Amino acid sequence: PFLDNFDSNTNLGWRTELYSGAIDDLWHVTSRSCDTPSNSYWCGVEATGNYNTGRRINTALLSPPVFIPAAVSNATLTFREKYAGETVYDHCYVDITSNGGTNWNRLRDVTGGTGTWGLFSNSLAAYLNRTVCVRLYFDTSDSGFNTYGGWYVDQFSISGSLSIIPSFTLSGVVKEHGTRRAVSNAQLCFSGTSNGSASVNADGSYSIPGLSPGPYSVYAAAAGYSNSEAQALLLASNATAHLFI
Repeated sequence: PFLDNFDSNTNLGWRTELYSGAIDDLWHVTSRSCDTPSNSYWCGVEATGNYNTGRRINTALLSPPVFIPAAVSNATLTFREKYAGETVYDHCYVDITSNGGTNWNRLRDVTGGTGTWGLFSNSLAAYLNRTVCVRLYFDTSDSGFNTYGGWYVDQFSISGSLSIIPSFTLSGVVKEHGTRRAVSNAQLCFSGTSNGSASVNADGSYSIPGLSPGPYSVYAAAAGYSNSEAQALLLASNATAHLFI
């Protein structure tokens, strides 16, 4: 559903936040180090190559909102990263929200680092049919020992495979009310998860294949007859709906 390698000049909706009175908004696109040809996001100062400002760094990079469809399987958050900071004190948090930031769930907390590029990956199976935002939150806890390389992020992706959605067939017979004789000249239409019309065979039968799961209404009309309506629910198997006009 979403991929950004930060190599274009277009901001796809990324933004930053500062916490606990911090004033150093250090997250920005840089070409200093990257896992793709051109750019990455980095929390640091270009002039020095570290994040030392003489103050505590307490800032986050927030992804744009991303909707994860229910039909996606193996929904996964991945990104390439390189981080180096003071062990115990300089935290690289990965958080996620599905309610607009009212509550954040922590996916990862690390400190230290080797300063080499690696992969972060986390399943998002718990967030299907939701709109999520990911927060990359860097907190040094204090103002000391902030001369490490900082946190770089590249190749950010929320992805998965579209599952095969089952399809069903709705069938039945259009008959004359009372005599139960087949009505072959009826006009048939249906509405529900999808809408359309269908032809009626000479024996009054009809068949509508390829319908997605859900509730349906079927309508039949023919010259000289009263209109008729029937309902059917397609969830785990094909269904039958007879109409009498």
